[in-house]
Amino acid sequence: MDNNVRSTIPGNDEVIDLKELMLYILRKWRVLIALGLIGALLGGCYGFLKPEKEQTPLNMDKIQIKEVDQYARYEQMYADQLAWEEESVFLNLDPTDACYASRIYLLRAPEADLTVIGEMYRVILQSGGTIDALIEASGLECSQRAIRQMVSVDFRRLQEERAERQDLSDMQNSDTGLSISVTAPDELFVISGSQERGAEVSVSVVGPDEETCQAMLAFLDGQIDAINKRISAEFGNASCEMLAENSGRGYVAEIEAAQLESTEKLAEYAAKLTTLKKTLTSDDLTYYGVAYQGKTLNAGASGSSRAWLKWAMRIGAAFGFLGVCVYGVLFLLDGHIKTADELLAYGLHPFAMMEDERAKRKSNPIDRLLTPKKRVNDAAYLAQALRSLKLERVMLSGSAADESVTALLCEMGGKDGNLLTGAMLSVDGAAQEMAAQADGVVLVVHLWKTRRDDLEQEIRICQKLGYPVLGAVVII
Repeated sequence: MDNNVRSTIPGNDEVIDLKELMLYILRKWRVLIALGLIGALLGGCYGFLKPEKEQTPLNMDKIQIKEVDQYARYEQMYADQLAWEEESVFLNLDPTDACYASRIYLLRAPEADLTVIGEMYRVILQSGGTIDALIEASGLECSQRAIRQMVSVDFRRLQEERAERQDLSDMQNSDTGLSISVTAPDELFVISGSQERGAEVSVSVVGPDEETCQAMLAFLDGQIDAINKRISAEFGNASCEMLAENSGRGYVAEIEAAQLESTEKLAEYAAKLTTLKKTLTSDDLTYYGVAYQGKTLNAGASGSSRAWLKWAMRIGAAFGFLGVCVYGVLFLLDGHIKTADELLAYGLHPFAMMEDERAKRKSNPIDRLLTPKKRVNDAAYLAQALRSLKLERVMLSGSAADESVTALLCEMGGKDGNLLTGAMLSVDGAAQEMAAQADGVVLVVHLWKTRRDDLEQEIRICQKLGYPVLGAVVII
């Protein structure tokens, strides 16, 4: 009969199964938790009883006060810009899908009166009461600064030569009225066309929806009407009329430009802060904490109310890590067979995977949860597997000192008269004589109980005596 067992025993090199290593460490969870608690207790006592460390006074002569002040200023600017980005309605709009509305008015007045009249339009958005009323009209919950960013009232004098060309055009075609050309939505704030001598007043709003835009525009239109009435009363030869109105939804270049400008500011402040911090010493940073963050010089003293917690966490984690390292070393130094795959290195093919009922009854729910789920067989399956060898007699050999192995051998001994069972051949002469009557030997291996040295010794004895080793039965 062919002997399928390798003629040489594997060396001492072992492939580390990281999964088995982690499961082995996790099964020691009770000890690891106990070590962590002991370490936390010791650390907490140390942190509570440790005397406060005396704080060396700062040497103000060595503090770079100007650099620290500049760092604090840029940090505040960075924080303010972040807060503004969150607060601003305008910066949080989608520039490709924003609502807008605008109106353009033509003002006719003598040149001498344009300066005074123009100032009346410019001051519309300078009044806090007007801005508050505009916020109420819009229905938005935002600051005055945020609402100012969404509206604009511009006053622009028309060029003299454009007025002359308009006069010439009116003389050539007296039936032709004002010709207004409104640009596309993405050029919302630019209106071109023939104008009369005087000035142009433009009102523009941008908002999250059409209703908000129209509400703000209607409020500003009311302000314009109030000024127009005042102009008519104070300047009899001046008049103002609406030329064009435009509204819609689409791309607004001003939103994208404002967002880009805000991003560039944040990048500039962040780069400046990084550069400045590299030049600050530890004393500079301590001074910065005291002067700008309200810290005290002894805020980090170990005798403070939180020092015990810090040391408890540190030493508790250190004890837990030490336990993990110790169990990791024990796993590596352990000489037992840990997985069925290790048997392949010895040329042993597992016939069946049998469950250790004794270990299962003793295990707790946590250990059972961590134990890998494997398919196990019963005694009937093992008996059928051994019969499939079609040999007259098969010897089933295992350690008599292992209760689980002994129980399996006793159970299998009564299954078939042609199945011989006995102790390990390397320690029992009677077992060797029994094996001589069999056509082959099947070894019983109990994971985490059978040592590699014992298995190797058993295989050597079988090779020396000429007993074919047919495979193994694995108890998990």
